[in-house]
Amino acid sequence: MLMPKTKLRVVFRNNRYISCVFHSLVVKMSALEKKFEGGPSRYLKEYIATCNRDLAVVNAMGKQDLWPIVEDLDKSGFIPREDTFMFHATPLGLLRHNGQKVNPGIDWLTGRADGIAVLIRLK
Repeated sequence: MLMPKTKLRVVFRNNRYISCVFHSLVVKMSALEKKFEGGPSRYLKEYIATCNRDLAVVNAMGKQDLWPIVEDLDKSGFIPREDTFMFHATPLGLLRHNGQKVNPGIDWLTGRADGIAVLIRLK
């Protein structure tokens, strides 16, 4: 029996938190859907991002490694602090006990410490 051709789509796990270590670039998935040519699938593939339904995160050892991505997002019309946010996660995680609430520094994110990482999610 032949199966009908269908479009495949990504199915996300129920885990709402994403791990951020070192320097992290956080992008709202809704902005990727509206503004990024090729949408979230191209972004995730091109920049090896980790994601959930709400956010995509790219982690790097140095923030200079994130600048090419930021420039690409700027060209696509992304608005810093509205669509994207970059922060240094490791010091935030190290200064807190595991599970302790962390404020990443932007009103639409919340997080908690997890060793040297910060686990974030959309508020």
